[in-house]
Amino acid sequence: MEFAGYRIEGELARGGMGVVYRARDASGQEVALKVLQSPSLHAQRRFAREAQALLQLDHPNLVRLRQVGEAQGRAFVAMDLVRGESLEKRLAERGPFAPVVAVRLAAQVARGLGHAHDRRLLHRDVKPANVLLDEAGRARLTDFGLVKDLGADVSQLSRTGSFLGSPGFWPPEQATGQLSALTPAADVYALGATLYALLTDRPPFVARSMIEAVNQAAHQPPTAPSVLRPGLDPRIERVVLRCLAKDPAARYPDGHALARALEACLHEAP
Repeated sequence: MEFAGYRIEGELARGGMGVVYRARDASGQEVALKVLQSPSLHAQRRFAREAQALLQLDHPNLVRLRQVGEAQGRAFVAMDLVRGESLEKRLAERGPFAPVVAVRLAAQVARGLGHAHDRRLLHRDVKPANVLLDEAGRARLTDFGLVKDLGADVSQLSRTGSFLGSPGFWPPEQATGQLSALTPAADVYALGATLYALLTDRPPFVARSMIEAVNQAAHQPPTAPSVLRPGLDPRIERVVLRCLAKDPAARYPDGHALARALEACLHEAP
């Protein structure tokens, strides 16, 4: 099967926005090809924004975009095919990460986010499932399906009050639909929640309903990770809990600041 000049060899993933295929370009290079499923104008605009935003990004801890286009009336993006597994899968198979490994991987993702934040872009769905480990063991953030250009009119990208992001990992301002108020600190929260999960084998909050998930994110303080992971370095715990502050202004301001804090945990003696 061919699409837009790519030979499709198999399906990799399927989500609300579209299908991701394993494919090869004309030169035989393997790529991940994401094809939009929804025919709605809203989805097309959001997908187009995602693709244009990703064209600006070139960082070793982000999955690189190769091409944006449209074929057979459907938008698509081609990106690097990362051979490896997600942090979600690794966590499910092996349980919590060693703290030093979890912090190192989170610092790498934070550097990638910092690159995006420098370009006024937010990811808005950082979670273990969206971080891949490549063959070299390097963390690479993928699936910018909810990426937001801070210079764009949010009304063009998101329906007011839409639930965008992933319960358990989303910040209070995103969980409550305050999309126009999102800043890089929203990604900092989500990465802090991701690090929490790598350390404890669960996200900061586990809800039985969407209403409960929103309430937890907005009002409930997280259980300290050291309660679930006794003996955790208190410096790491302080970084995680600062990321999970309800007030965005109390968090690290962007990915770079978080990366520096995490790297300090690795390089400084307790």
